[in-house]
Amino acid sequence: MSGACASGSAGLKELRAADAEELAQLKADVEALVGALHQATMENLHLRQQLADRHAVIRALPTQPPLGR
Repeated sequence: MSGACASGSAGLKELRAADAEELAQLKADVEALVGALHQATMENLHLRQQLADRHAVIRALPTQPPLGR
């Protein structure tokens, strides 16, 4: 019975290590997403400020029609 407990304990340690690794990756992903969202928000704010300034020159990028049309 003690052999089963030892292998179960090793399996649990491996599972905890894998969970810790996944958690670290998720935290890094969240940081990257928050950074990208912040950058997009700041760019949007900047563009809105330019739109409010009637003398600003803003060029619209060409768009593609939606898929399926």
